[in-house]
Amino acid sequence: MKGLFYEVGDRVELFSHSYDSEGEIEYGDCGVVIDEKSDLFNGCYEQDLRVEFDNGYEAWVPAEDFR
Repeated sequence: MKGLFYEVGDRVELFSHSYDSEGEIEYGDCGVVIDEKSDLFNGCYEQDLRVEFDNGYEAWVPAEDFR
């Protein structure tokens, strides 16, 4: 991770319970960043990560949901 932003190839851990009910990923799941998008929105940078989780599932998830 460079500063507050993640880069492709970074290993991340999901730090949100918001996805637990979906069944594919849940709190504590780990994966690797395979793509990222970042934007300046209302004066704040926001970043979304495309993550390939260890279980093979891929998803776009807001960066703030990882640690």
